[in-house]
Amino acid sequence: MATMEIDTPAPATLKRTRGQSLMDAFAEYRAELDTHYDRRERIIKQSRDITAQSKKLIFSAHRITNTDRSIVVKEVELKLKELKKMFEKLQDDVAGENFWRYEKSVSPGIQEYVTPSADAPTDAEAATTAPIADSNPAPTPQPFVLITIADYLGGIADLTGEMMRLAIGSVGKSLVVPNAEGQAVKGGEELPSIESIGKMVRDIKGEMDPLAPYCRWLGKKMTVLDQSLAKIESASYNLRIRASEYAGSPAMLASLADRGFGEREVIAA
Repeated sequence: MATMEIDTPAPATLKRTRGQSLMDAFAEYRAELDTHYDRRERIIKQSRDITAQSKKLIFSAHRITNTDRSIVVKEVELKLKELKKMFEKLQDDVAGENFWRYEKSVSPGIQEYVTPSADAPTDAEAATTAPIADSNPAPTPQPFVLITIADYLGGIADLTGEMMRLAIGSVGKSLVVPNAEGQAVKGGEELPSIESIGKMVRDIKGEMDPLAPYCRWLGKKMTVLDQSLAKIESASYNLRIRASEYAGSPAMLASLADRGFGEREVIAA
């Protein structure tokens, strides 16, 4: 009767095979982690670049009160185009489920972008009068980065801080209005705009207060919003009461203007 011999691998061979399998598995884990860390670093760097560019956009928008509007609009639109390119670079890394994986890394940049883009001056008139053929180009892939409700609310909350700086910055200019000889004669022309800024901030506060419990960090931003609103109301008070009280005293108006600019520098710091 014929017998069949079965070759069984040596224990050393089995051990080497299992070890190799583990090595291969951990090599895959290492590659996945390297990819994750590289992507995360790219997202953080791009988010910081977006934050820096958004701050430059804010500074450009603030100059609209003392610079020709057309110049400011050109600067703003140029910076918006640069921001669009930055988001295009960011798109692939935060596509699909990756957005939620890296949300904390990209969130600061998105919030900083929302702040100026919500109220940045642009050439709206030129856009509405553009030819129809130019306003309807061939469809092209658009950059898409998800903006969550929480990030949008955070950006709007930060916007109130910039509105406060705009209001405070106009106090000194409003307190002193030079005449043809360059002498300070009166003040208070900017009171309606400061009051309108205060009303807008109060409206934002009224809409966002009920939402604070649903965002883990919105409560802190609302505290800062309250402080900004208090500074706007104080500036409005000073502009109405003190400017009318010393309207006949150019020297006193100049002194109040100096104090107003000093307060603005403290706030900006």
